[in-house]
This record gives sequence, C-alpha cells and structure tokens, in this order.
Amino acid sequence: MELYFTQQTVVEPYAVPVQMPPFPRHIFLNLDDIAELPNMILVDIIAIVVHLDTIHRTMWGIFRKIVIMDVSNSKGFGGAERSSVI
Repeated sequence: MELYFTQQTVVEPYAVPVQMPPFPRHIFLNLDDIAELPNMILVDIIAIVVHLDTIHRTMWGIFRKIVIMDVSNSKGFGGAERSSVI
C-alpha cells in the first residue's frame, strides 16, 4: 500500500480543542483497510518507523519513502512491515 500527499492535498486549520470520540469507532488490524475509509476521517496508526529515507525531488513533486512496522495487533515487535511513500 502506498500513501501519497499530492499537490491537491488540503491541510485545514482546526479549532482547539479537537473533538475526540470517547472510544474508537473502527478498529483495523490491517493498514490496507485504512485506504477504504472516506475522506475527512481522523485515523490513528500505531506503528514503529523502521526506516526513514531522504526527501527526493522529482519533476512530479517531492516524496520520502518510509518503512513502518504495524504493532497495533502484536505482542512486542512482531508486526508486519509496510512500505509507504509520503
């Protein structure tokens, strides 16, 4: 699964305090399930960054490769590794 911030990505300011639900509405055991969520949903990912590449500039924009280990459903550090481009 690859995650991208494109030139069309909109970052909007938020009013403090941010309203947080008292309990999670969805619990996912797999990072691929997050890609199916609709826009404008708060997502919290529990992961460990395994490798953080340098920022690359191309004619299509800038990107950085990040490898994370999903530890949301593991005891210790035995989670699955994922490669994401941000």
